[in-house]
Amino acid sequence: MNTPMSTIIALLRQTLGFTSESVSTSIMEANVAAQMRNHGLKDPADYLALLRTAPDALTQLIDMTVVPETWFFRDNEPFRFVREWIRRNGLHADHQPAVRALSIPCSTGEEPYSLAMTLRLAGVALNRIQIDAMDISRRALEHARCGLYGKHSFRERNSEEYQAFFTQDGPVWSVNNSIMGTVSFRHGNVLDFCHQAQDSGTYQ
Repeated sequence: MNTPMSTIIALLRQTLGFTSESVSTSIMEANVAAQMRNHGLKDPADYLALLRTAPDALTQLIDMTVVPETWFFRDNEPFRFVREWIRRNGLHADHQPAVRALSIPCSTGEEPYSLAMTLRLAGVALNRIQIDAMDISRRALEHARCGLYGKHSFRERNSEEYQAFFTQDGPVWSVNNSIMGTVSFRHGNVLDFCHQAQDSGTYQ
């Protein structure tokens, strides 16, 4: 028999788009308990009712569960491959159609911006770069849309190559507007995107 707590966990998994134990049930239950304390609630049934009627309450639970851990050009190799693949297939040429890419989940934006910079260095004109980026965390998306980052977001040794795409102001690095303009951020999860995929066109 379903309990209020199990229903909350199922609702959270459905909202996040998790189909497996990507986040353990024990962690989710701990987050639920913490949010119940924040709202002054002791009965999971009351918290479930709140989640169903107050979108902000669900957003807070999602943001607590999804912990972003990313940085620019993370692992390097995928971006090196993309750069070489673009050149090898001649997709950098101006007569080619737009280069479209998808970043999901995009977290706080480092990955889609890294991809845009990689395409630019591969020779793709800015007006031919189109990147769709999606994440379930509204807080992460707000961060991504601001395009402001600290030293924690720069961990790869070759990041100096990409400094031309940033403007530094003390400890803060801002992504140049030209790069930010190539990325469109949307709220949603993987399952949401699958439902919308027919309208999204083709990605290289």
